[in-house]
Amino acid sequence: MTYRNDVELWTAPDLSAELLRGRFSNFTYDMHVHDTACFALITSGAIRIRMRGKTFVARQGDLYAIDADEPH
Repeated sequence: MTYRNDVELWTAPDLSAELLRGRFSNFTYDMHVHDTACFALITSGAIRIRMRGKTFVARQGDLYAIDADEPH
């Protein structure tokens, strides 16, 4: 089976934000934190997230937030 992961990262100066668009297949991040709050909108597929001692699945159409310095 072939897996394809594509990531595009850019800065939106008018929003003072960094934006990431990605497509991941069979991919896992190590536990990590961000310096700033993060918002994620799932536009296709799903992602399993471990945060605050719980695991949940975000699916297409879900928007979730991660506080700065929150391990996930």
